[in-house]
Amino acid sequence: MYSHTVERIGVAATLVALIFAPTTGTSRLAAQSDSVQRSGSSERTGSASFRPPGPSEVRPAGPARTKVVSGTWGDGPGDFGRRLGEEYDFAGERRRQVDWPWKIVVETDGVVYVSDFVNWRVQRFSPSGEFIGEVCFTKGGKPGSFEDVPFLLGIGPHAELYLSDGFPRARVGDTRPGAVALFSADGRYLRHLGSWHHGTDPPIPPGSMWDIRGFHVDQKGNVHAYDLSSRTMHTWDRATDQWSVLDSISPYNAVAMDGSVYHLRSPRPEPGDRDGSYEWDVSVTAPDGKLLRKLRLCLSSADPGLREPLVTAVRAVIGDCIYVDCRQAPVSGGPQEVATRSALRSTIRFDGQGKDAGRVSLEEVYRALGRSKPLDTDAYPSYRVATIGPDGSLYVFVYWSARLELDRIVF
Repeated sequence: MYSHTVERIGVAATLVALIFAPTTGTSRLAAQSDSVQRSGSSERTGSASFRPPGPSEVRPAGPARTKVVSGTWGDGPGDFGRRLGEEYDFAGERRRQVDWPWKIVVETDGVVYVSDFVNWRVQRFSPSGEFIGEVCFTKGGKPGSFEDVPFLLGIGPHAELYLSDGFPRARVGDTRPGAVALFSADGRYLRHLGSWHHGTDPPIPPGSMWDIRGFHVDQKGNVHAYDLSSRTMHTWDRATDQWSVLDSISPYNAVAMDGSVYHLRSPRPEPGDRDGSYEWDVSVTAPDGKLLRKLRLCLSSADPGLREPLVTAVRAVIGDCIYVDCRQAPVSGGPQEVATRSALRSTIRFDGQGKDAGRVSLEEVYRALGRSKPLDTDAYPSYRVATIGPDGSLYVFVYWSARLELDRIVF
């Protein structure tokens, strides 16, 4: 069991013609007793239905969408918390930040963990979407409590939870005991890992971080935390309880199951050998810093009505496949610009040789919801990619006015 996510920390969602009823429920102070039965092994193979795609696996054309989880806004079991944040100015418009779930972890057996931080808890759901338990946390100054909100970062090999106190970033006058809090599967506080610091001048002390923008737990239970401020990857070796650090790691990175780091040299592609194709250079680095190999990702074709694709994140490495998020702005005056006012977003899967092996556009997901209105960033429902599952499926949050849904999209 391990985390497959590379997430941007800190997100703002917008609100149009919608009035929120604030939730005021209190957090539950103890972990629920209903838990998932787990193997004692530190490396899990998962079930046959949840496996990484093979390099030659062929799937039907177009995305197949399945609703995994659906819950209303609230604080009951299976509900999700939502609250209004501060107003801000966006292109001359006044908008309001919204806090709601946007981080999940999916296990190899398909169990979904949702960071319901507004309600101070982590909820668990079966692969078919049934609520099967929660772990709740408390506010205060005692060990294992939180000053801000408990924010889920990852899940370990024995279902232990890794959390940060608020979004994982250092603060002026920081009094938090460490960068990452470690809890058992039933919510018992175990220890803190790493520390916070301000400053990016080398040498960067191993395990000392400022702004964690990527967090992974590999199949051996080792922790890999990417610090954007210093562009360093900090690795905690579970067996030795020691930290190490890799320098000069691109922000566009992901960690594979064996702990190797895949990172792009640049988010902007180079023209490919054929018209309409694009390429990116990827370096694969071992946890000890040794360069293992170099790889070139090739997007074989692109929509002529769109500008060149820009990588926004290397989402995950599953099996021998690499998953990359891209944005493409419409060509001025072209048909895509008429149909939409925003850049188109896609998640692209590349195989072990770097070849384009399929893609899913969030606009396809949007149309799959049955809305005939052209894509508009101000329209509801809002949606965002949550993670890549261990079988290579795309998990997408869909935010409705009265509920939250989590969809699974098969390439």
